[in-house]
Amino acid sequence: AKVGFLMLVEGENPDMATGITDLDRVFTGVTTGHGFITVTSDADATYRIRTVSGQHIGALNLKAGETRTVNVPAGIYLVNGLKVLVK
Repeated sequence: AKVGFLMLVEGENPDMATGITDLDRVFTGVTTGHGFITVTSDADATYRIRTVSGQHIGALNLKAGETRTVNVPAGIYLVNGLKVLVK
């Protein structure tokens, strides 16, 4: 017989479940469309784009108020840890 269990942990480390830590969460906006991700920053920051499997797609160094668009294939991506869907 198979035995399984689920362990839920509450406490000081909410990132433990995902393994994603130390993320810069400064965003004015992240939008997606057919084949692109657009990032608008409200502070000087670097935005790292990765696939959900961890493959590095690119890094955007943006100044406050700057907007940049990256063309990517359809899929699910992480922009500084924020999950986005590109169709």
